[in-house]
Order: sequence, then structure tokens, then C-alpha cells
Amino acid sequence: MPASDLYSEHSAIHGEEGLSPALVERARRTTEVMVERLADERVVAEAVRRTKAVSKYPFEWGGPGLYGGHAGLALVFGYAASALPDEAGGRRALARRFIQEAARHTRKAPMRFPSLGTGTSGLTLVVEQLAADEPTLRPALRRLRAMLSEQILQAPGWRGADGVSPDAYDVISGAAGVLGCLASLPEPSAAEREACGRLLDDLLWMCDPRGGTTRWHVPPRLTPSQDRVKEYPHGYVDLGLSHGLAGPLAALSLAWTRGHRRPGLRPAMEHVAAFLLEMSDHDEHGRRWPRWLALTPSGAIQERPPQAGHESWCYGAPGICSALLDAAEALEDRTLRAAAVDAFEAALRRVFAGHGHLVSASLCHGWSGLLTICRKFAQADSGTARSALPHLVEHVLNACDPAHLLLVKEFQAPDVHTDSPDLLDGAAGVPLALWTASGSINDEWQRSLLIR
Repeated sequence: MPASDLYSEHSAIHGEEGLSPALVERARRTTEVMVERLADERVVAEAVRRTKAVSKYPFEWGGPGLYGGHAGLALVFGYAASALPDEAGGRRALARRFIQEAARHTRKAPMRFPSLGTGTSGLTLVVEQLAADEPTLRPALRRLRAMLSEQILQAPGWRGADGVSPDAYDVISGAAGVLGCLASLPEPSAAEREACGRLLDDLLWMCDPRGGTTRWHVPPRLTPSQDRVKEYPHGYVDLGLSHGLAGPLAALSLAWTRGHRRPGLRPAMEHVAAFLLEMSDHDEHGRRWPRWLALTPSGAIQERPPQAGHESWCYGAPGICSALLDAAEALEDRTLRAAAVDAFEAALRRVFAGHGHLVSASLCHGWSGLLTICRKFAQADSGTARSALPHLVEHVLNACDPAHLLLVKEFQAPDVHTDSPDLLDGAAGVPLALWTASGSINDEWQRSLLIR
């Protein structure tokens, strides 16, 4: 990436988003408050303390992780230097501070896994983007890239005759997220090309049409929670972008587009895309998807009643449509492209009718994730998506409240509200979505979500 790219205004649809000057200014003021609070160690520490006290799930923050650590904050402040140029020097200094803090944690507890959310590929992605403007980071980037390739090539295999764990192949922890990072790095070395090949081979085994659909079944012994085992006693299939089949499809499509090819890659993409379309149902707005498909005792997919749509990055039509659009462009398939666009536009209609189950501003399952994907479809010439952009920006801003420490209240349950600095589930990702929608920064950071 040229040194000027990260810290300059260059958006592919800058000036076409339809955002009024007043809305752009409101977004600027909101994000300025947000990054000021994210820069305050005492505010962040208190937000983390409160989140730990109420979270339904084990919550840890800090360290080298992209989604829940200092690497994520370094990414945000690197882009803040462009989005809020009045204090660009101070923002860059904070980006350096946070990446140094991430590095300090790796010296205490070395990163041993390549995952995107908490491992080496996520940190590599951040350092690669910051190094465009910080030459002092380039030696560290070379070391990280070498370490990432080595970890991938030395990792144990995960292919299973009776299904696989989503952690092995998903975006957050598994092969899809790692491949999305590695395949997008410029000027890959021989070791990086070999590592991409290893990831491709694993995902191609899983997605090979000759294996049917059983290779992506999640059996009860690999189901991540006892509550889900009770709900799906015979196993299930995950369809979402974060943990399910849409993630491998997006990663395979990105690898194809970046020139990492393998025999069988095209039929594998076609196989997964066809399965995802087949597993959708329809409501009055159009095509939609459930989160999970239940399996019968024989391993067949259980007939399912219509399900209410959940329209977000992690689950539902937006994330799945993003992956389908990637596959359509890689395959040059106009029919698949039209299906992806139509289904995404249906998701927007559903959301604006009040049926999208979106209440938070966050990236993962909130308004910012939908905004980010909407911009992608606007670039793909969806007039519906383009006209929706300013309304989604307003929804993101309306979900940000200065009464919360970091402005972003995340809902784990109706009575459980967290307020964290996480990139994915908390406050840190929201400015990135708003700045990109207003044309203040480029969209390279979206690789952290496997969106291109």
C-alpha cells in the first residue's frame, strides 16, 4: 500500500453517498468524542471493569488481539489521523502507543495461533496498514509475516470424517479469517504462498462438491455450548459470515481474486454458493437466512419453519450476501450477483420495516456492520443500498449515547448491557464504519471483517 493511502481521503464513492454536510459533521463530532474516550486509559479501564461485572460470557480485554485488544485500538487511531486531521500527529502517536502495548504483551505471552480475531494474522493486518505511514514498523511486519506463515504450515490438520468445529474454519478463529488476511498481503513470499496453499487445501476439502454437505456439519461433540447442544442434539450447520459457511466462501473468493488458485476452487465456490441459496427462505420482503440449520439423527437437514430475520454482519442476509457477491465477482456469475443484490435489498427493506433485530451501533451484530456492507453494495451499483446509506448512518449515530462511557451500549440480553472498547463488539469499530461511509478514510480496514 502506498504510504499516502492510509492517511488520505480516498473513497471509491466519495461524494456519492448522499450524506448531507450536517450528517457528516454530526458523525465527525460523535467519533471525535468516541476516540477521545478510547484514548483515556482510565475511561477504558472503567468500561472494561463494568463490562466484566455484567457480561454473560467470559470477557477479557487488552493485549495484541485485533478484535478485543490494543491492536484494534492501534488500527482505529491510525485511521483517526486521516479522519480527524486537526490532531493527526496526536492520533498517530496514539496508534504507535497502542501497537507498542500490543507488542509488549506478545513478549510476555507469545502469540502461538494464527487466528484473525486474537492471533497473529490480526496483528499482522494492523501492522501492515500502519507500516505504510510508519517505516519503523516495517521490520516488525516482516517478522510477523514470517511467523504467520510458519504457524500455518506447522498447525495440525483439522479435517474430520464426522464434521468439524467452526473454530477451525470460521472468520474469527479459523482458516477463513487467516486466509483472508494472508491472501490480501502484497508481494507474498514463497512461504506465504505455501501457507495460502495449505489453508486453501483445507477449505477446499471442506467445500469439495464430491464430499456433499456433511463436511461442514457441526456434530454435538464439537458444538461450542451446552445450550446449543440441547437445541441441536444431532448437530447443525452454521450459515453466517462470522462462524459459518459464508466465511469460507468469502475467503475462497478473495484468494481466487488475488491469484491464489487451486484445482477445484471454482466448483467449490459454486457448491457453497448454491447451498447457501438453497437454504434460504422468503418473507414478504424477499430472501432471508436462519443462523443455523438443525440436523436429524441421520444427518439430514431438518425441515424448518420460517424464521425471523437477523440482519447483521455476523448472521443473516447482510454477511451472507457479502460473501455471495464476492463469489459472484470471482466467478463472473451475473445470476449469482443479482441474487446477492436482491437478497441484500430485501434485508434493507426488512430492517427499515423494523424487523432486523438491530439495536446496537457495533460492527458484529449492530448498525455499523450493516452500514459497512451497505456501502459495499452501493459500490456494486445497488440504488437501494446507495439511498439507504444516510439512513443507516443516522441509525448508527442514534445508537451512540454520550451517557455511556464509550458511547456504545452492546446488548447481550434485554437486561445485560455492556460498554467495551472492543473493535468487533464494542466502541472501537464504530468510528471506522462512520468515517468510511462519509468518505474520510479508505476501506482497507474492512479486511478485518473479511469484507472487500
